[in-house]
Amino acid sequence: MTKSEIGKLIKNRREEIGVKQAEICAGICSASTMSRIEAGEFDISSDILPMILERIGLVGIILEEMLNESDIYVREKIREANRAKCNGNIDKAWAIVDGLSDDYESFSKANKQRYDVLSTLLLPARSEKEHKSRLFSFEKSLRMTSKDYRPDNLPPFMTSMEIQIIGYIAVTYAFLNDSEMTIRMLSHTKAYIERFYVTKSTAYERLSTICYNLSKYLGLAGRYDECINTARQGVEYCNTIDDIPLLPNCMYNLAWALARRNDRGDKEEAKELAEEALVYCNPKTINAKTLPNSIRRLINDYLS
Repeated sequence: MTKSEIGKLIKNRREEIGVKQAEICAGICSASTMSRIEAGEFDISSDILPMILERIGLVGIILEEMLNESDIYVREKIREANRAKCNGNIDKAWAIVDGLSDDYESFSKANKQRYDVLSTLLLPARSEKEHKSRLFSFEKSLRMTSKDYRPDNLPPFMTSMEIQIIGYIAVTYAFLNDSEMTIRMLSHTKAYIERFYVTKSTAYERLSTICYNLSKYLGLAGRYDECINTARQGVEYCNTIDDIPLLPNCMYNLAWALARRNDRGDKEEAKELAEEALVYCNPKTINAKTLPNSIRRLINDYLS
């Protein structure tokens, strides 16, 4: 894809969704730079281009030539550290993060966000003080590209990384006993992806995770009808993209809310869902160590 083709793609998409240049590039680059991008007059390896594409919903079409070798290396090392964290090898993750620290100032803005977020996730978060410290760090990372962010002023256009950070902020608010803020933030990212993402498979992948988390907090807030509707969406998205690791979690949230709402036919559907969710559980399932026991307790305590 040539510079001219990329520029036309961005301009056409921006005009299609009816937004100004300054709205899309805020916090990433100046409006004059955005004009040059749309005119095909830019450095194709610029780190800002992938972020511009993501903000207009063109996620998953980023070409390798849009990134320089340094950007690619840092992204891969951060992914490696994140995999180590997910596998419980925190020492390895910290070693990778520490190995990158001397070059931090040369990172692209997106990679600085990735680095800062991962560093924050590696810190303990057990006490209220530690969660507040996490919240401060996540919000600082978000303001790198969304300078006007406040909890009551969420960014109207978001990169993939900004969506991810808002998700972490939302869950942190839940730990700080502000579930309404959690629900509002997750609902905002859900609505944005549903409205703007062009590639449906990518949208469904992101939405399945958001629906899982959002339905969880809606349920805990006693908003069972909303929880049920959102969890059903999560199950549908998981089935569409064959996201088996998350599917039983969404099914559990749905069964849990049905059991508590207890309208006519709810418990029968809940029991069927819970039993099916148990079948789908395997070592790769999200929350694989705790989910099966949670499902069994639901069946024994509410559905027997």
